[in-house]
Amino acid sequence: MTGNCLRGLLMAQALVLSCGKSHRTEATPALSSSALASATTAGTSAPKVMPAPQTAEQLLTAWTAALNGADMTALSVLYADRVGFYGQSLTREDVIARKRLALTGAPGFKQQVLGQPSYEEHGDTVRVVFQKHSGVPGAQSDVRASLVLVKTPRLSIREETDVATEKRFSSASRDASPDNCEDAVWLLVDSTPFAKQLYTTIERTLKQFPESAGFRPGGMGPFLPSETEGTYDIWIGVHHPERFENYAVFSVAPTGEINVHCGQCDAPRGRISAPRSAVDDFARLCANH
Repeated sequence: MTGNCLRGLLMAQALVLSCGKSHRTEATPALSSSALASATTAGTSAPKVMPAPQTAEQLLTAWTAALNGADMTALSVLYADRVGFYGQSLTREDVIARKRLALTGAPGFKQQVLGQPSYEEHGDTVRVVFQKHSGVPGAQSDVRASLVLVKTPRLSIREETDVATEKRFSSASRDASPDNCEDAVWLLVDSTPFAKQLYTTIERTLKQFPESAGFRPGGMGPFLPSETEGTYDIWIGVHHPERFENYAVFSVAPTGEINVHCGQCDAPRGRISAPRSAVDDFARLCANH
């Protein structure tokens, strides 16, 4: 049952390239030269070896450079073996496969970190929050993003997300009229009685914990049909300081039918209903998505 407790501290477009204080990260052993060597031209005597990032600042710089260069080899060594990736738990190989697919479909993609990132340490992890300007030429946008880095056995990315995938539970966002498909999916899910009941249960559960714990209700998605098994999926749960704890997945078929799969709730039997206005908005805005 959702109301029991949080059960411990248990995270795309779809182009998921993607939510301080002064700090110091522990030195980490350099990775093998074969893993970090950059491509070399014929006739050179030895490959150029890039040093492994030793600080969060260096890793953020290396990550941005690898994205801008569409360098999958350099990108691969920056991730942990398993990554919380915009609401999903993926292997490093799956993350790189998604990055490769996304960058292949976005020629000329560039990312720039704006302003001064913030760095906040939590034991063996560092959360990096920053503003990024990214996209293909002529279609770039600014968004607040975050990486969670783990220090051991080497400094690497354990979680990646941004605010575009974090649903804010405010009355304004729930009641606003949607003007794009993603917002229409959220409004459709938010308008269901089961979602409203789940919100209430989560908020009541979080009152058991001090504000300093850093827990907040939220969500991930929508994950698009191209990323799922043909549905628009929204994850609802709790953002912890270092991860997203999923309570339920709402899967919306292209026809507007909604099913719920629960991890920490009692799922209703069969499909759930939504107001006709929300279904109509979804059909209008997502028809050609």
